[in-house]
Formats: sequence, C-alpha cells, structure tokens
Amino acid sequence: MRSLESQGISDAFDRARSGALFGLCVAAFYVAYVVVLYLLRGSEPFDKLHTSLFVVVLSYVILGPIAGAFVGFLQPLSATRIGSIFVAFVGASLVYFGIGIAMNGSPLSWSGTDWAIVPACGVIFGVILGNMYYKKPEPSSPPPVSHLRTVKPPSSGPET
Repeated sequence: MRSLESQGISDAFDRARSGALFGLCVAAFYVAYVVVLYLLRGSEPFDKLHTSLFVVVLSYVILGPIAGAFVGFLQPLSATRIGSIFVAFVGASLVYFGIGIAMNGSPLSWSGTDWAIVPACGVIFGVILGNMYYKKPEPSSPPPVSHLRTVKPPSSGPET
C-alpha cells in the first residue's frame, strides 16, 4: 500500500491548512472591524440585521477557516480562468452561507429567497474574485539556442 505522501495528498492537506490559516487571519480582521463597530455604535447595526455581535463573530471565526481550507484544497484548479472562478465561487458561497446563518438562523427554516441568495452571491463574487486573482500562465519561451555542432566543420588544411 502506498503512503498518502507518495500519492501527493500531503500537498493537498498542506494547502488546505494554509488556506484555513489565511481564512482565520481574514476572519480576525473582520472580527476587529465588527468589535470596533459595536464599540462605536452599540448593537444598533446588528439589531437591524436581526443578529448579534456574538453570532457575527462566531460566524467569522468558524467559516473563515472552513472557506479558506476549501479554497486552499481546490487551489490547483485555479490554473485556468474558469477554475479560478469556480474556486472563488466555492469560497464566496461558503462565506455567504455563514452570513445567511448569522442573519436568518438555521438553514432548515430558510425561505427559497434565502437559499437563492447564497449561490447568487457566490456567482457574483466568484466571477469578480476569480478574475481578479487569476494569473495567466507565463508564455513558454523557446528552448535556448544550442552551440553544439551536428555536422563536421570544414577542415582548414589540405584534404587527403
């Protein structure tokens, strides 16, 4: 039986772990933002959205690393433009799923509109972010010019 590392799986898990760490860093930024918002304006912005500071912070802290792990795991697909859009779609859909939970509660009680918003936002932000982060592959350069000779050079002396 071959080891997981020999099958290249270690790389996938490393990418997922790095993505989760990045997602946690992004979540920390947003947590800092909503805490400052709460300190400046109180619970009013959260009440308008029928949520609380605790639910929003919990959503960021849980879903940031989850979305980051999925994006990291799927990162090889981003070698093409459509793959990059797909990876961004998955990440954005997961984030908006979390936002939906924070705003509307359990997905079991969501309306059809609530469910439609998740993939719609995933598509919108997937296209925007996928195109923004897509890196066109470098054009392949021609092979270097060889200085090797394949024919015998002419002799400089008399021929015998």
